Amino acid sequence: MPARHLLATALVATLPGWALAQSTEITNYDDLEWMPMAEGSAAEISPLWGDMATGPAAFLIRIPPGFDSGLHAHHADYRAVVIQGSHSHWDEGQDPTSVEALGPGDSWFQPKEAFHGDSNLGTETVIGLVYFEGPVDSYGKE
Repeated sequence: MPARHLLATALVATLPGWALAQSTEITNYDDLEWMPMAEGSAAEISPLWGDMATGPAAFLIRIPPGFDSGLHAHHADYRAVVIQGSHSHWDEGQDPTSVEALGPGDSWFQPKEAFHGDSNLGTETVIGLVYFEGPVDSYGKE
């Protein structure tokens, strides 16, 4: 299934309470504007809707092969869906190399303030959809 059809399916299936817009607004994947997820990060995001500072907000994320986020947490719950590639997501205390890889269509819920990690151990860029219920932020363990 082409990535854009999978994305549309993922949007409808994973965002409870999300209302369809009154008019059609289409953005082609090739026209998305990408920015570093954080200063110096190799992962990139492209905001789709909402206010990233206050939430709720959704964005696409592009994670290059070899990327490892390290252990981190967020101040808001989020949900994510893998659109392309092989993504590893683990909770604090788990071995990142022993968790089952997530592929296209796989999704997860990440509760706020729970430390976890994300990585791309594959050879293909991971593309995912992320929906934050509050502000989009990230912090490491002190």
